[in-house]
Amino acid sequence: MTYYYKKFEFTAYTEADLLANGRNGSSFGHGDSFTVGSPTVTMSTYDNDYSLSGDGSYYGNGHAQDGSGQLASVDGERVGSQMYAEQYHVLKGSDGQTYYMIEVKVECHDSAGAGNGYFTFYGAQPPAGTTLTNVGTCDVQGCWVDYRCLGAGETAPANTPPTFTNVPRTAFSASMRTPSWSSTWPLRMPMAMR
Repeated sequence: MTYYYKKFEFTAYTEADLLANGRNGSSFGHGDSFTVGSPTVTMSTYDNDYSLSGDGSYYGNGHAQDGSGQLASVDGERVGSQMYAEQYHVLKGSDGQTYYMIEVKVECHDSAGAGNGYFTFYGAQPPAGTTLTNVGTCDVQGCWVDYRCLGAGETAPANTPPTFTNVPRTAFSASMRTPSWSSTWPLRMPMAMR
């Protein structure tokens, strides 16, 4: 039998993002809340099935149940080993809706800042500005977390250069200038540089 690996990618928050309000302690759990903003990371992996496994493998909790695939990348960089779904959180929104968030862990890797996991929605995603409160947390076992249902919305837009409006006209220009020596082909270096 031949197995084909497919790339799966989804946006997420670091645990530090959810702890940033200073009221949630050192890990995100029951009773904690946060306001939805832009996700800060993009996670990706290659897998030969469509589901992210839970933990609880032959090696115990803290390891992916899936024996192949799920090697983790964060923002295009390989990190740790396999990713897995640690648990899911049931969140009640200020909009009256219920949302589900998967806590994704990576073997041998902690997310940047406080906490050590990544968080992404499963299914419906709340609009930005919605306050979510954790009303329940459950362990994920098996392979039911479909990659195609994961995501935390669009990532924050790329930084754009600032526009300065109070720069005097006599200020220097940062534009590229042609060097005093010829830059045409073939490149000729000044005598002092040879």
